[in-house]
Amino acid sequence: MDLQESRPREETIGQLQETLKSINLSLDNRRRELHDKGIDDPQVTLFKFQSAMQRLQGMDKDYRDFKSNLGTKERLLVSLKNRLKTVGTDPVSLLDVERELRASPLMAAYFLNVQENEKTIAEIVKVVPPGKIRDNNLRVPPPAARGAQEGIRQSRAAAAAGCREADPPGDGIQTEPGNYPGRA
Repeated sequence: MDLQESRPREETIGQLQETLKSINLSLDNRRRELHDKGIDDPQVTLFKFQSAMQRLQGMDKDYRDFKSNLGTKERLLVSLKNRLKTVGTDPVSLLDVERELRASPLMAAYFLNVQENEKTIAEIVKVVPPGKIRDNNLRVPPPAARGAQEGIRQSRAAAAAGCREADPPGDGIQTEPGNYPGRA
């Protein structure tokens, strides 16, 4: 009886295996036909879809960055256009004037006179007690210092005019080292 029972089982198992082979062969043939027509497996299609979504997200980020940069540059352009309207009348910072004056070799002699005047002032303050004499000495500089002061005033005025002409318009933000656009 055991043999009789095992034989139908083996036959059933053999039939099932043959059926599985034929189904797998049929499935492979259909997949090959679909692939030849340009239609992919669901897994391949899912992978292509996910990679396309990732590329889309990357492009979306690039687009947002581009729009942000564009907006920044448009605002900068508007401020530069507005700055061009008032560039001739804007005040020049004293630090820029001082920097230009100190860089000029013609001004070296004037700055030496200024240093001498500062030494004289320091000596007056040290030696003379507070009072009318000290105040008069500090208010009225010696004749040599008066000429130097006038020369410095003229050079500062010329340097301020030069800074206005050489200063590119801007919105008050330092864009490059040594470039100071837009003074308030």
